[in-house]
Amino acid sequence: MVSYADKPWTRNYDSGVPASLAPYPNISIFEMLDQTVSRFPDNTACISSADLPLFGRKHAEITYRELGDLSDRLAAGLAAMGVKKGDRVALHFANSTQFIIGFFGISKAGGIVVAINPTFPPKKIAEQLNDSGAETLIT
Repeated sequence: MVSYADKPWTRNYDSGVPASLAPYPNISIFEMLDQTVSRFPDNTACISSADLPLFGRKHAEITYRELGDLSDRLAAGLAAMGVKKGDRVALHFANSTQFIIGFFGISKAGGIVVAINPTFPPKKIAEQLNDSGAETLIT
């Protein structure tokens, strides 16, 4: 097992923050989200200035309950469109709440997330889409 205690970046952690959270649970990332939604539904999940105003709000902050609900709705929509386990779905977003919702929604639908950097020139984006085999793009 790798020891993180001697890694240089851990010197910048706040006191009381462990260098590692291992051992990690043997569950999927979206199951981990669902557990967090159950335990902390009203806690803040995301704050992003890139989203102002998200969903008509004055501030871009969503709770775990909202993140769970929005990603469930996206997963259902993707499944209704025919996305199935193993399909590659591209996300063309900056670092934002929408990216996080997309990441979890695709995962819940069984898809594989293909992150596309929106600052790339069109030719590079086309290469990423072609190389990944993505048949669905969320932008």
